[in-house]
Amino acid sequence: MANPPSEFSGLNHVAIKVHSIKAAVNFYVDKLGFKVTRVVEPGMMSGATRNFGGCFIRCRNLHHDVLLMYSPKGAEAQHAPSALVSDHGMHHFSLRVGSKEEFDAWAAYCEEEDIDIFWAPAVHSTAHPEGDGFFGEHRGFFISDPSGNHIQILCDMAEIDSETNGVEESWFRDRLERDGLDRSAADPPLAWETDFGFLEA
Repeated sequence: MANPPSEFSGLNHVAIKVHSIKAAVNFYVDKLGFKVTRVVEPGMMSGATRNFGGCFIRCRNLHHDVLLMYSPKGAEAQHAPSALVSDHGMHHFSLRVGSKEEFDAWAAYCEEEDIDIFWAPAVHSTAHPEGDGFFGEHRGFFISDPSGNHIQILCDMAEIDSETNGVEESWFRDRLERDGLDRSAADPPLAWETDFGFLEA
């Protein structure tokens, strides 16, 4: 039996591919009460398969609990799907660990156990000095299970200020310090300017 370095503290989020972002926002935001943290237009989701856009939504104070991934309006993937169409359904789910040290230990463990890491450990951030320019404000890497389901292992998901819809400044500066950087090495990313025009694009 293998000896994993630590227990996971739970699921962090799921990313799902939707056939209509307008219908998805109507369901998750208007009907279920999720809040939109940020929208990334199609073509800006580097690392995502195909030309997906992303709508990060939350039901807690973390950056996102669900990532709605959508194709540009009019693209083939916008047609209503069946359950077996690969362009729709789950893109990945994420498992949370408690610290950067645990995160690094899990990355080393996956290497030791010959678990392929297809997206290397990185700080997914547009503001962190070590950030890869990707959206989401957390540290993560990706593996796949034997059936090809994508799994992200992550830590340090950003906390959101409910009034400004931006990353909590104290959380951001605490993370810089935890990462061995000066607390003033960078500023939190700007809050998303609420604009739902992407629903009609």
